[in-house]
Amino acid sequence: MNRFVFTSNAALWVGVAVLVLVASLPAPGRRPVLPMLLTFLVALLAGAAVVHYRIDAEKLILRSPISQRALYASKEFAKPREKNVLVIDGGSYASRAIDHHLLKVTLAHEGYSTRIVHLGIGAANHFERYSLYQRVVRHLHGRKRKKGQRWIYLAEVHRGYDVEPLSQFNRNRDTERAYDYMNAKSAWLALRATFTRDIKLDAHPWRVRSEILRHAAINAFNVGLSSMLCRASKVKPDDGHVAYGAKRGRPFSGLGPLLKELDLKDHVKIPPWVFDIREREEDRLWGPFMDRWIYFGVPSTHPGQLRYIRNFCEHTKRLCIQPANRRMLSELNSKEYWLNPGHLSTAGARIYTLWLAERLIHTGVLRR
Repeated sequence: MNRFVFTSNAALWVGVAVLVLVASLPAPGRRPVLPMLLTFLVALLAGAAVVHYRIDAEKLILRSPISQRALYASKEFAKPREKNVLVIDGGSYASRAIDHHLLKVTLAHEGYSTRIVHLGIGAANHFERYSLYQRVVRHLHGRKRKKGQRWIYLAEVHRGYDVEPLSQFNRNRDTERAYDYMNAKSAWLALRATFTRDIKLDAHPWRVRSEILRHAAINAFNVGLSSMLCRASKVKPDDGHVAYGAKRGRPFSGLGPLLKELDLKDHVKIPPWVFDIREREEDRLWGPFMDRWIYFGVPSTHPGQLRYIRNFCEHTKRLCIQPANRRMLSELNSKEYWLNPGHLSTAGARIYTLWLAERLIHTGVLRR
């Protein structure tokens, strides 16, 4: 039997059916306007629900980083048999700094069997990551975990993404990527963040908010998105690690200022929304599955980033791994270890990954 395939024509017929249904309702006469509005809203929401149902039934998705990472995660979470499951959150800084294959081998060598699920997405703000985690967690419900298994959530700390909640949103406006992650819940959290203090936005606040609402509406009603959808089988799963060598000809002034930062105690503000919104909502998602939540930061040539991570770790009550280690930073004090001032090269990632494995073992969170 031929199955229904959701196309732009199908979307048109769904809309026509909803309009016919609304038009067939009795004329209101002098009845109050409120019932009319409620009828319209119910029909509108019913039409949107039908469209979303067909999209899910046909396993159609947008070709975006979220889709790639979600497909990768579904395979990694299928039947993890290792004693430890380590889930890594982050943007491009974590994606380039953590070689999860090396991390897995290193931990195994020390007697820790670990399944590592690297969910880092380059240029992804916290709301894009949240949308990914919604999709991942949805498939975790109902799955039985191995007895005695320990799940650990490793959450990245980075000043850029914390101070600018909608980082990269303006650059990615009206793309498959932006439409994919700006669902109702992500949009609501993003709107709330724009009203908090100690943050930056790359445009007037009300312009940013209007763009959030516009993208959320397109996501909710799939307006014009049918031509962008494709079968999930056409999207290649992709993990969060990105490998790059150092760029030739790029100047490198050394890590002297960064090493001096280790002896300073300057204070910086931590935007409240990071705890009140980001941590709270991610904890609601991951809470039923994670045994431990650990914050971590990756090295950068910018002293301000190290200063921010240090202050963040002082504010949180959770375990926090900061890259304020003189030995590790001294090893990174060479041009070959840096792709650019903010990102480690593949060679630099090796040094940081080995150090991170050492720190994870030292914390005692892993199970042998």
